[in-house]
Amino acid sequence: MNRPDDFERVADNSDQASRVEEITTEEGIRKALSRIEKAPSHFDGINCIDCDEPIPEARLKTGAFRDIECQEKHEKQKRNHRSHYE
Repeated sequence: MNRPDDFERVADNSDQASRVEEITTEEGIRKALSRIEKAPSHFDGINCIDCDEPIPEARLKTGAFRDIECQEKHEKQKRNHRSHYE
């Protein structure tokens, strides 16, 4: 049989879980809005902005707009461009 202090402990855990969910949800919303604000206007939220191939879901969650191959090409071009003008 449950004792009163067991009930309080369960209630506290439930309150903590609710708060964690709330914070996580708020944080998730803030991150999503930040990614949307930074996204190029032609990014559809699914496909690479360079090759139009689907970006894996795990990569999309990082806020990426390019698939890995196109991102590597983009970074290489940026490095080459910078070194050309230095």
